[in-house]
Amino acid sequence: MRLLSSNPAFVCLFITLLASAPAAELKLWSGVAPGDETFRPAPTKAAPPKTDDVIRIGLVTEPTLTLFRPPAGQSNGAVVVVCPGGGYNILAWNKEGTEIAEWLNGIGVTAVVLKYRVPRRDPQQAHVAPLRDAQRALRLVRQNAAKWEIDPNRVGILGFSAGGNLAVMAGTAWGETTYPKQDAADALSCRPDFVIPIYPAYLGNEDTPGPLSPAITVNSKTPPMFLAVTHVRYSRTYPRGQRNPRLLDV
Repeated sequence: MRLLSSNPAFVCLFITLLASAPAAELKLWSGVAPGDETFRPAPTKAAPPKTDDVIRIGLVTEPTLTLFRPPAGQSNGAVVVVCPGGGYNILAWNKEGTEIAEWLNGIGVTAVVLKYRVPRRDPQQAHVAPLRDAQRALRLVRQNAAKWEIDPNRVGILGFSAGGNLAVMAGTAWGETTYPKQDAADALSCRPDFVIPIYPAYLGNEDTPGPLSPAITVNSKTPPMFLAVTHVRYSRTYPRGQRNPRLLDV
C-alpha cells in the first residue's frame, strides 16, 4: 500500500487496468457440445471488409457465457442472458451483445452474453443447436446465482432477430430435453422467468402471415414476454421472392 500511495502514476495505471479488465467467460460444455460430434465447418471464402463497426463472429464451436456485472452496490438482482442476432449464421457480437450487456449494467441488471453455435448446423431447423446452448446457459446462470449475487428467480433471456427467435424458443420449449445431462447444473430449471424478443425472426412463414411456426408452442406455463418490432417501408421495390438486401446485411 505504501508503494501505491507514493506513486500516483502507478495508482492511475492500476485503476485503468481494473476498469478495462475483460469480462469473465465461462464455457458451456466441458467437451464437444452435444450434437456437434460430427460437425465439420465448411470452407469459408474471404468476405469484403465492412465499415459499420460491427464485430461479426462467423464460427462458434465452443459456446460460452461472458459475464457483465453492474458496478458494486448497484445490482438489483435481476440477470439477463443476451443472444446476439445474425441469422443463425453469424453473431453481431458487439451491436446486439456486449453493448446491450453494458446498457443493462447501467440500470442495475447483470448480463451474460451467450456465444451460441453458428453457423447453422441444420438448415431446416436452425435453432436446434443454439437452443441446447441457451438451455445450458440458463441452468449455469442459476447454478452461479450466489457467486454472481443474482436472484435465481429473476433470470430472463433477451435476443435480437435470430437471437430473438432463440429467446422465444427458450421460453416455449423449456420443458423439452434437448441434450444429455452433463452435471449438477442440469438438474436446475432452464425456464426463463421472462423473455424479451427484439425484432425476432422466424416466428412464422413469410408467405403465410398469421400462424406461429409449428415449433413454437405457447401455453399457460410460457413465461411473460415483451416483444418489440417495427415496420420499415422502403420506396424501392424488389421482384417477388427477392428480399431487400439491406434487411439481410446484418
